[in-house]
Amino acid sequence: MPARRQSTPVRRAIAKKSQVDRIRRQYKLNTAKRLKLLPAEVPHVEQMVVVLKLANYSRVQMSKVIGISLGQVNEILALPRINEEIAVLRKKLPAAALELLQDFMIEAVMVLVDVMRTTEDDGMRIKAAESVLDRGGVIKISRQERVEEEVITVKDGGMLEKLREAPVEVQEKAAQLIEELEGMLSGQSSE
Repeated sequence: MPARRQSTPVRRAIAKKSQVDRIRRQYKLNTAKRLKLLPAEVPHVEQMVVVLKLANYSRVQMSKVIGISLGQVNEILALPRINEEIAVLRKKLPAAALELLQDFMIEAVMVLVDVMRTTEDDGMRIKAAESVLDRGGVIKISRQERVEEEVITVKDGGMLEKLREAPVEVQEKAAQLIEELEGMLSGQSSE
């Protein structure tokens, strides 16, 4: 019986590499050789070039992915209508990304609400609640933004109690006088 060859990691790696190389040789593309395209294939190939260009593929990568020569890729990219199409699509991409983002906003808010309701960590609950409120349009006022209203204390000498006890006609006359006073003050502040 012949001696059995020992399998070592090095021999297994060499065998695997030779197998991969054999498969690569079968599918190796010659990017220098022009491929004859059928008339029906041309629009499809052009669209693939446009998409790959938008995805920032290099020209060599495009030729290998599509299976055409580098020269053919260069010819397609030199066409004015292809360049116009790429420019139009580049302008539309931010809008499409924003639309996609809006589609996921509802799900994101649901996740925040779930975190707010289920987590045990109070800090996380507060952050999730703040995020939900922020997205809902409730603006958080920081301590520095708080506007302190000027409080004016008017001593009426019991005038309010007397006004409450006065007849309805007197109260209406007092309301008219206050409205006139407000009108004069607002007219004065706008000048």
